[in-house]
Amino acid sequence: MRPAFQDRSPRRLRISILPFYFLECLILLIVVLALGCSSQQALPAITPTTNVEKITLYTSPAMQPLLTYLVGEFTRQYALLQFEVLSLPSDTLLEHLNNRQLNYFLTSSLPNDPNLWVAPVGLDALVFIVHPSNPIDQLTLAQIRAIYGGEITNWQEVGGEDADIHVYVREVSSESHRELGHLVLGNTPISASARVALSLNALARQIATDTQAIGYLNLSQVPANIKPLALEQSLPTYENVTQLSYPLRLNLYLVGLQEPMNLHRLFVGWLQGGSGQAYLDAWYALIPSS
Repeated sequence: MRPAFQDRSPRRLRISILPFYFLECLILLIVVLALGCSSQQALPAITPTTNVEKITLYTSPAMQPLLTYLVGEFTRQYALLQFEVLSLPSDTLLEHLNNRQLNYFLTSSLPNDPNLWVAPVGLDALVFIVHPSNPIDQLTLAQIRAIYGGEITNWQEVGGEDADIHVYVREVSSESHRELGHLVLGNTPISASARVALSLNALARQIATDTQAIGYLNLSQVPANIKPLALEQSLPTYENVTQLSYPLRLNLYLVGLQEPMNLHRLFVGWLQGGSGQAYLDAWYALIPSS
């Protein structure tokens, strides 16, 4: 504490010291204010911790490229999070979930279990594909059903060249095979001459090299070197899917045993929000159209 001033000198001494006293106070006040302001401006940036949070999400092999892309964009915004995307056969995903060997998985085939927690996170579509040199640009659902049921066996019957149709299907356990039955075939059995592709990449390779082939993929999986067909005069574009004009639409779901908490919840919220949906749009914008 500043000691009390005792006046033992002539009056002029008090007059001479008081300005110094106030000046000293003023200087002290300026220094305090300056330190306060500078401390607010010079606060160090938050140093990222080295304890990176890691989350594992699962999906089918066919959906892995899409999910990998989405979590990659998500972690650009949340640098302290690290995602691992693993794939399992569709039937195994639900089995592992019920056995608590995984927490959540992305799928386009909704499991028939009312006890599961399910969140719709986007749209997809089932797309029929042919070799780029095939002159056919569109088919009807009735024609697709007849081709896969073995009633139509030559491209000439649907306006194409005089050549046998090579029908390709995915393995029975795949999501897209189940979608084919649910959305297109119904009770119509698949032709005995259909050729089975055991993976997404195998099917894409067959369609890209076989000029007489027809197959199917999800819209999110269509590569640039094969041609998607319009159905019922509607091209399989994401815009047409979201506007409900393309007929074979699919929902994308995140599935788990319970509502997610913490980091999983953050990812679901991002995916359902504006940022996640914008990245979905960007992914589908890369899909070629006829």
